[in-house]
Amino acid sequence: MWILGVIAAVAIVVVGLVLWWASTGPDDDLNTDEDFAVLRKWEWESQLTEQQEKALMEGLQSYHKSKDGPIAVHSEHAEVTLFAPYTVISLYLLAQRFVALGPDAVSYPMSSVGRLLDECADKEQPGVLHLRHDWFPDEGVDGMDTSAFADLVMDVLMQHPDRRVTLASWNGDGLVDATVGAPDPSLHTNRLALDLARVLEQYGAARQTQPQTPPIDLLRTILPRMVASEAPGVLWIRPVTDDERTALGAY
Repeated sequence: MWILGVIAAVAIVVVGLVLWWASTGPDDDLNTDEDFAVLRKWEWESQLTEQQEKALMEGLQSYHKSKDGPIAVHSEHAEVTLFAPYTVISLYLLAQRFVALGPDAVSYPMSSVGRLLDECADKEQPGVLHLRHDWFPDEGVDGMDTSAFADLVMDVLMQHPDRRVTLASWNGDGLVDATVGAPDPSLHTNRLALDLARVLEQYGAARQTQPQTPPIDLLRTILPRMVASEAPGVLWIRPVTDDERTALGAY
């Protein structure tokens, strides 16, 4: 009888775990309520009143929990990431467009934010970057795997003669992110995001015409041109200044 009791106890535990997992869902840890908090401490928030920001965050949290979610909100980095389709959106842009909707945006935050996010997902534009998965060939490029290619892109950004890029990171997929300092330390930094798939396309085209050029020298030509022209695949989190564009647009 005691064996049956043990089996029954184990069954209860298993059922409890299954019910808990079903109620939380696999994406519950992607964002917590804190990620949708109104902090009033970041530069992009200054575009909004506290009431407007509360409504914006309410709309983002609703979208996150909807069939179109999940999404990731990073207030400190001033960006929102959609995963289907894979899209990075500047919170500077999103806040500006939310304000432009007028009082209705505060009255109807869920539909207002949903419409803005859907528009960004449908069309790439300044402040919006569309990314893709499985962008790197299995056979590699010039002896490099994905990680080596991303590292080389970051090295070129960090080694820029202007020394304005103070930090660069790779998200492990198709995005390289760089912090661009201001010439005056009292001014805010900016962040530059690059779609590695588009960088690779430019790299492949350049390799066809320059078969003997070392990879790092190809990238030293490609990256400044992409940044200066704000070509597709380039995202400035805060609207770029002429100084920032010029500084990174020459090598």
